This record gives sequence, C-alpha cells and structure tokens, in this order.
Amino acid sequence: MRTGNRSSMSTSQRRFWKDIGAIVLRHTVSVVTFVMGSVIILLLWFGEVRDALFISSVLVINIATGIIQEIRARIVLERLASMLPRTARRLFEDGTTKDIPIEQIHIHDRLSIRTGDQIPVDGRLLNSVGLEVNEAFLTGESTSIVKKLDQVVYAGSFVTAGEGIIQVVAVGHETKLGAMTDEVKKHEWHSTPIQRALAGIISVLSYTLIIAVIALFVRQQYVGGDPVSLIKQIAALTGTIIPEGLILASTLLFAYGAIKLLRRQVLLQHIHSAEALARLQILCLDKTGTLTEQSVTLGEVIAQSGQTKQAVIRAAQQYFTSSDPKGTLAQALGASKPGNATVTRSFASERRYGVVRTASRQIVVGAPESLSQRFRFIVGSRLEQAIKDCTERGQRVILVATAGRNSTLKHQSRLQILGVIAFEQAIKKTAPKTLSFFKKRAVAIKIISGDHPAAVKAVAQSLQLVDHEEAVILGTKIANKQPHELVQIVREHTLFARISPQQKAQLIKACQKVGYTGMVGDGANDALAIKKADLGISMFDAAEITRSVADIILLKNQFDDLPKGVRLADSIITTMELIGALFLNKVIVGLTLLVTALITATPYPFSPRNITILNYFIIGLPILIWTLYPRDRRRTAFEPGYLRQIMPFVLANGLITSVVSVAAFIMARIYYIDVHMTLFTTTLTLGMSMLIIAPRALDITPTKDYSRRVGAALLFSLCALAGFFMIEPVRQFFGLSGLQSDWLTLGISISCAAILVQFISLHRHAMSRIGFWLSANGRL
Repeated sequence: MRTGNRSSMSTSQRRFWKDIGAIVLRHTVSVVTFVMGSVIILLLWFGEVRDALFISSVLVINIATGIIQEIRARIVLERLASMLPRTARRLFEDGTTKDIPIEQIHIHDRLSIRTGDQIPVDGRLLNSVGLEVNEAFLTGESTSIVKKLDQVVYAGSFVTAGEGIIQVVAVGHETKLGAMTDEVKKHEWHSTPIQRALAGIISVLSYTLIIAVIALFVRQQYVGGDPVSLIKQIAALTGTIIPEGLILASTLLFAYGAIKLLRRQVLLQHIHSAEALARLQILCLDKTGTLTEQSVTLGEVIAQSGQTKQAVIRAAQQYFTSSDPKGTLAQALGASKPGNATVTRSFASERRYGVVRTASRQIVVGAPESLSQRFRFIVGSRLEQAIKDCTERGQRVILVATAGRNSTLKHQSRLQILGVIAFEQAIKKTAPKTLSFFKKRAVAIKIISGDHPAAVKAVAQSLQLVDHEEAVILGTKIANKQPHELVQIVREHTLFARISPQQKAQLIKACQKVGYTGMVGDGANDALAIKKADLGISMFDAAEITRSVADIILLKNQFDDLPKGVRLADSIITTMELIGALFLNKVIVGLTLLVTALITATPYPFSPRNITILNYFIIGLPILIWTLYPRDRRRTAFEPGYLRQIMPFVLANGLITSVVSVAAFIMARIYYIDVHMTLFTTTLTLGMSMLIIAPRALDITPTKDYSRRVGAALLFSLCALAGFFMIEPVRQFFGLSGLQSDWLTLGISISCAAILVQFISLHRHAMSRIGFWLSANGRL
C-alpha cells in the first residue's frame, strides 16, 4: 500500500469547495428569498423600480452578511498551519540517508530520526539509542517518553533525546495526528440560541406570508382590480410580515459588541459568540496556561541533614543547565549560562529521573517516588514530611542526589541525598475573581486536564472550586464509557485529570447534554474540545491550530475580561428582546389589517414605501437608541429562551394594538375619513410608544437619563416627520397625503387611549402570569 499527501490534498480541496457551495445554498435557497425574490421580479416587470429597490436592498444585505460570515469561518479552518515538517531523512538499504519531501514518503519506508527532529509520520521503532520523544500534542504533558523497540512513535512528536530508525506505518491523514486535525478541520456551523429563534420566526412567518398571498390572489379573482396594485399589496405585506431587518439588527448589534470587546483585548472570530458568553451554563477549563501561568517559580528548598540549601541549588543548576538550559526549571533556578556537564540519562516521564556527569561526580535529579524504586538511599522523616506537604499543595517536587563519578548507577545503587526542591506553578491573578463571577451566575466549572490528579486538585482547592473530599476522575476511568454514562459523570464531578484530547471532546459532548458549554484552553491537545464546545475560547499564545478553531481569542492571555464580555452580551440580548418585540408586534398589526381588508373587500392599506417610512420610525429609531444606550436587566444563564421572554408581551400588546387598529379602520370608514392616513397615524403613534412601553413590560431597568434621551429622540423624530409632510417631493415619494386635522385627530386620539391601556395593563407581573400560562399549556 502506498499513500501520499497528493490525493489527500485534492480531497481536502474538494471538501472545501463543497462546504462553500453548501454555505451559499443555505443562505440563498429559502422560503424567504423565494417569496421576496418573486415579489421583486414582479415589481420590476410592472415598472415599479423604486419599490423593488427598497425590498431587494435589505434582502441582499441579509444574504451577503450571512454568507460572508460563514465563509470567513470556513477559510480560517482551511488555513490551519501544518503541524508537520516538510522533509524527512529516508534510510536506504546500503545505509545511506537522503532528505526527501514528506509527499514522497510511503508505507514501509525506513526513516532516520534524531534529537531535535519532528516526526512526520507514524512509525514502528526498529532501532533505538536512548530515543525519547515529546507527545504533548496527544497527552498534554511536556515531559518526554522513552520509546521501546516495536512501539509506535506518532507524527507531530519531537525527538528530545537519542536517535533511532522507524518503519512507516501511516502517513498524512491516516496518522493519529492527521485524524485528529481532520476532525478539528471539519466545518461545523454552531448557531446561537437567538439565531435559531430568529430562523424559526422567519420560517413560520414565511409560510404565513404564502397563505396571505394566496388569499389576496383569491380575492383578486372575485373582486377584480389592477394587477400592479395587487403586486404592490403583496410587496407591502412582505415588508410587514417578514421581519428581514431582525436578522440584520442582530448582526449589527453583535458587530457593535465585537468592536467593544476588541478594545478590551477580546477578539471574537464570530460576532455572535458574544451571545454564547451570556448563555454559558457549564465552563470547562484546562489547567496549565489557563488557570496557571506557563512558567514556574522556585518554591521551598529543604536540605538533608548535614547539607545546605545552597549546595542543593548549585547541584540542581548544574543538572538543568546541562540537560535543559532553556527549560522552565532552569529559569526558575536562576541559571542563565549553559552547563558543561555530560548528560548520561536525560529525564523522561517513564522513569522520571535523569543523570549528568561532572568532572568530580554524577548528579541525579528526579521524582522522589521514582528514585526510591530504583536506588537505595535514606530520605529521613523531615524530608519525607516536606515531600508529602509539597505534593499535597500541588507543587512539583524533585529530589537532588549525587553519586561517584565512575559509579555505574545500576538498580539498588546507593545515592547520597542533598535535599529536595519544590517548584510552584502560580495561579493567574485574575482567575479567582473571574471564576467567582461565573459561580455567582450559577455556571458550573469543570477542570479537564492532562496533568497529574494531585496538581489538578490542588489548583481547584486553591481556587475554592472543590473541597478536600472531591474525587478526581482519571482518563482510565472513563475509557470505553457509553455517552449516557459520561453525562452522569459530568453531572456529579468537577475535576478530570490524565485526559486525552479525544476524551476531552467526549466530555464536552457530555456536558452539552447537560447545558450550554464553553471550553477554555491553549494547547494543541485542547483544539478538538474547543471546536466541539458551544463556545471555544483560546489564549493568544495558544497553539495555532487551537487559536484557529476558537470562537474567542483572549489577546492578553488572561480571562479576566470575560465577565465584561458577559455583561455586554447581557445588554445586547436585552436589546435584541426589545427589537424582537417591536418586529413581532408590527407583524401582528399587519396581519390584523390584512384580515380586515379581506373581510371588507378593500385594498391592503399600506404601500411598500409607507412600510419603509413606518420602519424608519417604529423600528429604526428604537434600534438606534437601544444600540447607543443599551438597557439593563438582571439575567442568568438559566432563564427562559428568547421567544419565551418576549412572546407574553408580544401577544398581550398585539391584542391591544390589533383591536385599536380595527377600531380606527371602522371609525374612519363610518365618518368618511381617510382610512389610509388614519391607520398610518395610529400605527406610527403606537409603534413609537414602544420606546416607553416595551422596557417597562419586559422589566428592563432604565438609566437615570434614559427618559431625557428618549424625549430628545422623540422630539427630533417629530420634527423629521413634519419635514416629510411639508416637503412636497418627499411626501409624494413616500405615498403620504397632505396634513388634515380629521385623520390626524382620530389617529392620535385613539392611539393615546390604547397607550393608556398598555401602560396600565402591560407590566412585569402581568407578563409573568401570561408567560407561566403559556409554558404550562405547552404554547412555548
């Protein structure tokens, strides 16, 4: 079998263009675009260019915004940087080697690997001379692993010590790394709750519009009339019933939030990710680099009896400056110059100790428990207690010992103990405050890490996430568990250690069964979990593959700005609830007027241009005010969804406005007053009153200067509206009649009576009772 990367690349390209095609189809082929597109074509056919442009402009903006947003996300995935080198060292039968492109590597080829190499394929180890590799991308651990003959070394691993020969068993997408990155690169579009709610609203209203259009055609057959007039009525009805501006308003509001968050060093790769912040019910965190700093600091130094702390530190400095001069432990010990000792055994996670030889002695450094199993030495009760205390605090403890320069250091060789050193991985200063904020919102915190269980538990205890009795679930305990079993585990437990990348993704999926889930991480081993989460959050210094698939990137590598993002998202969601209430209220009034027109065999009272000017004042004005001065409401992550929040008010207010609109229609006909302008005035007045009625009904707290700002906005709007009537070309363009006292008086009088009824009856207690009744009867 011979497999290279050429065929996989062509497959990748085909998949990319297939995804792009699916994105375009998803946003262009829908009931909304079909109905509105048909209306636009008919208007153009009959020469009504201006009305056609009014409708088509909003439709095009909505479609283009959705397509651009989703294609951008897909391109980001396609640009994931390769985690493999471009060449490899192939070993031939005669023992010679040659560097070749990785595309030319085939199954059963033999490759030579040595210290510093990044392995490009999965291979079985045929020969080893002290070979050790780092598999942090798979395990999340930074320590090296000793590989034995016939074991598999994986693509993406780094050779940290020794050299060897491997026989290729998998290349490209067939490697373990390839499978993992392929999974990460699969395009998945996660819509937020508001996006799903808006899509549902528009879908229902689109079918409603189809029924309404059929009704208008049927009436046309019985009553007769001008075909152009019928098309205009359909266009006006389309602008009334289809809340196409609702999605546009959502996009603009969340874009506004994304800009504000960027100023706070929080980058949203998808603008609707701000909403997901406010919806979080479970927040999963990696430990290293997320809760703790990447670097370590020198903690306690305890010398053996008869030794000094300085002697312990000097020996440790000699060891680390010779074996790992750029490592975090060498830096923590304050060693800046490379050492000149010879490394005889490099540190590896399998044996957990290492040895260097100086001119006069050998220095042995490692984990106390590992050294105690290998060598004979006397620790002493004082050191034993110190080791126990430091381990329980989650510190990394190393034991420093020496032996004669020419000792063979075989099993049970005697060592002379100098002392122990504890290293601390400091918790990020902003972590406690941030976690406290999420706990107050009743967000469940989970730590999912590849680190040692003692370290994970120590960090959690220091952050007051768990008590001393809390169990740590190991990766071995959840291996081969069924999905429903994992759901129960994540319900009952907070801490998870020794977790592989695939297990992280499985735990995230289990958490999603419980609630809306976010994942914060920075390592390549976190990428898959971040991709699967409802909200993926990455540090700026994260691995590129992790950063690329995240929804949010924390540019300061701190997540103290997340609470600010949550509060901003709360405000945006509240504003979206207000705007949604306005749109749906307009839809109910429009449908009421349609039914009235059908019953009385009269034309629909508004033209497309009438609808446009109404939208300016009863939709556009509130959006502008509520965007510049967002409203506040105490929110939690577990409150009812978008529709359940607004529908009680929409239904109650819709009933009032519908009754008033029908009354205005009847009274205008009885007294021979201009029905068209009476209904225009009534609809406009009731719509603008929502600036005051809607926040009160939805229990939204106004700021101290809100009334002043709303008053100024209303005054400005009235002046602008007066200009629409007084400037003759503008008035005629929008299809308005000249000012007359009869229809103006009737429209304003009946609207003011309705506003009084709204103000008295529509308050939060009444809305709560309606919402409870709707929920109890399964209406929402």
